[in-house]
Amino acid sequence: MTEVRRAFVTTDRHDPGERLARLGAALRHGHDPWTVLRLAERLIRAGHGTRTLAVLEEWETAGPGTPGGAPADGPARDDLHAVRTLMRCDHPGIDGAPAAPAPGAWEEVRAARPAVAAAAALAGALAGLPAYEIAPRAEHALSVMELGRRSAPSALLAIRALLHADRLAPAATWSLRLAREADRGNAPAWQAEFLVLLAVAEYRQGQLPSARAHITSALAAAPAGEHRPWRRSALLMRGGIDALTAGAGTATGDGAGSGADDGSGADDGADGGAGDGDVHEGAPPPTSLLWADQLALRGQLRLSRGRNSAALADFLRCGRALRAWDIDRPTVIRWRSGAARAHAAHAAHVARHGSDGRDGREGRGPERALALALEEVRLARACAAPRALGISLRRAASVADAPFRLDLLQESARSHESAGARLEWARTLFATGTELLAAQDRGAARQALDEAFLAARECRATALAERIRAALGAAGGRDPGGGAPAQSPPPPGPPHPLTASQRRVARLAAAGRSNRLIAEELSLTVGTVEQHLTQIYRKLGIRNRADLTRLPAMIS
Repeated sequence: MTEVRRAFVTTDRHDPGERLARLGAALRHGHDPWTVLRLAERLIRAGHGTRTLAVLEEWETAGPGTPGGAPADGPARDDLHAVRTLMRCDHPGIDGAPAAPAPGAWEEVRAARPAVAAAAALAGALAGLPAYEIAPRAEHALSVMELGRRSAPSALLAIRALLHADRLAPAATWSLRLAREADRGNAPAWQAEFLVLLAVAEYRQGQLPSARAHITSALAAAPAGEHRPWRRSALLMRGGIDALTAGAGTATGDGAGSGADDGSGADDGADGGAGDGDVHEGAPPPTSLLWADQLALRGQLRLSRGRNSAALADFLRCGRALRAWDIDRPTVIRWRSGAARAHAAHAAHVARHGSDGRDGREGRGPERALALALEEVRLARACAAPRALGISLRRAASVADAPFRLDLLQESARSHESAGARLEWARTLFATGTELLAAQDRGAARQALDEAFLAARECRATALAERIRAALGAAGGRDPGGGAPAQSPPPPGPPHPLTASQRRVARLAAAGRSNRLIAEELSLTVGTVEQHLTQIYRKLGIRNRADLTRLPAMIS
């Protein structure tokens, strides 16, 4: 493996031919997939993406008689297929995103080897297949693959597909298992990768302290000096968590991206710590999905600072890239709702101050904002990913006319509840309570704000809880538990009462029903039942179904 070690220390003075030759040498000497992945990333960052993907494709498709070629079939070819798929998903601007699998072909999924099934899952997610097509492929791949260094790229594909599908509990479970496996195998680089994915899943479930701890562990585990594409986004997510949990900065966290990349996204804690400079400075190449995600993040930050025109330009530029790459899906990046809010903010500014003569772009205004937001809702419905749909619905409500806002917000809350996305559920209930308060329905507003406050407190989102507490005071409400509003939220108290959906699932589980029977009886997916049970166990401080039978008062 001398050629492999030399390739990792290659400096910029080496020409691309030499770099590519060393990639070929690594492939000839057993092409460990994790090593090949890292070599390919280095070549792509150096601007040799087209030739790098061509080399990988040549080796993947080489026949058994080709001197030094990969086998025509078998695990070696599957490994290369997983690496090349991961590269094409991460850098769709080079050779386009991989083709989606045929929908509904479950027998083919079961017959496929793990690396192929995992690659199909993420390719399908980027192509817009619905979540119920993506999740079974990803979970099948993870359940049958032999965990280890060779399977690490395939596992990354599968877990990222689960995150696209908003299957948050399974994504967290598998990420934690693989991070532990990497730790036991003394593989810190991919341990760090899986810890970041774990943090993303936890953040989206509202488990902020745990998500922050795992980001810190990932940064510490990553080998010194090794390029980490996820580092910038992980730091931004940690900054957003700090803003939420410490009560500083903005608490809405309603960023533009979705975190389709390797573990972050503009939605995931985008509130903290990012500058407003050139997105190219120290950033990924403009052929990468991470570049587009960070472009949307910059648009969100500019929007929060009142730079509406610059924000709109960022969102539209992001959208053009996604359309050119044929991966324009709300589960990838939600740029439309960001652009919609930029349009709405500009219209509000003009209404207050008049036009400055520089930003009079045709099509701006409330009508254009609503059209963009509703188009995103339509696309999100097709993807059938509940958290992504819930966020799109809430953002559509923010630019819709008053008579339609509550319906949009109520559907958003149901979507977040079914996804197990507690933080987004709290944000949506906060918006719902604020809207009800504006409509002078103080009783309903207090009920929504009470639930939002308890959910935010459960997530340790102190900044959000403070804002909800202030709204409760305006609604004439009292703190949950009967006390008058105070200056800051009290420390977390007993477990938050179960929601109505969770109580139904808990009662059936306590009665001995299997997850599949519960899903059939309540018209849910098995994945949704699993997410509900994860939340139930965490809230009640229990470990299994047997414990549910000893807590009848909590589930009645």
